[in-house]
Amino acid sequence: MEEVFETVSVMRPCYNALQRTDLCNNICRFSNSFNNCWMNATLQAALHLNVVRNTLTHQRPESLILLSSTPTFAGLFLEALRNPGRSFSPTELYGALTELSEKVPSLCLLQRNDPLKLLKHLWVWLNRCGIKTLTEVQGRGWCDNCGTSWGTSSNIYFLPLPRRGNSFSLFQQAVKQNTGPCETCGDIVQKQKVWNDPDIVTLFLSQGARTGSVLGKSVTPLQVIEFPVGENQTQLYSLSSVICHSGNEPPTGHIWSYLCSDFITIKACDSRISVASEYMRDDIYRHGIIFLYEKVHESSRHHW
Repeated sequence: MEEVFETVSVMRPCYNALQRTDLCNNICRFSNSFNNCWMNATLQAALHLNVVRNTLTHQRPESLILLSSTPTFAGLFLEALRNPGRSFSPTELYGALTELSEKVPSLCLLQRNDPLKLLKHLWVWLNRCGIKTLTEVQGRGWCDNCGTSWGTSSNIYFLPLPRRGNSFSLFQQAVKQNTGPCETCGDIVQKQKVWNDPDIVTLFLSQGARTGSVLGKSVTPLQVIEFPVGENQTQLYSLSSVICHSGNEPPTGHIWSYLCSDFITIKACDSRISVASEYMRDDIYRHGIIFLYEKVHESSRHHW
């Protein structure tokens, strides 16, 4: 497999102040009156995905809402999707927050929650809407010594600990073959990872990986990754958005998102939307915890 690992490009076209304002004005703003930064950041990251916009805007909202176990939250999501740049008041958000706390056991009203838990709930609904969000990673292996074969799978992919001095390694390890002991005889074998060709790939950097990654380096996400999706087949995925967290392990601290769009990276922090500077890019490296990649099509590749 030919590996494609593109790092962040610092080149970008020259946008004037009006164009930058227009880009920011297309991002929805959500009030943070109920410790709900976790929901705001998740909404802004998911709404930015091309596949979400292209798939859901062509379907009837009533039909999509029926597919969700949290119809009020689904209605809020679709209202934001169909009205880019709209501001949502505390009153509009409270109903969705109350419903989530009642229907999703791991989420609590008026408390900061882990955005990964909401993302998992959101992905289940979007998968029913025709967007392949459920990532399955199969670990395949064969031992020549004893003949043992095995396979494993998971939904959200948890990034491994990075190697010393290499801030890209945890992303590279997500798609490359690993070596490890055979579960039967202990002989060293190659273990190949095969992905199920989803529309969206969700990579999560756990607190343990973040702590172990420091080693004098920040964690640098890759702009484009080539994933193996079958026998001698690969698919390019481009980074669409990053959910960031500061403080101790979620749900404490504050949560916000960065959105990659046409050589411009936008910071979405509740109701505050701005074009990211070079300094803010370092903010991604230090605080990124959830990385949303989407399948590359000619018209949907993100740059930053």
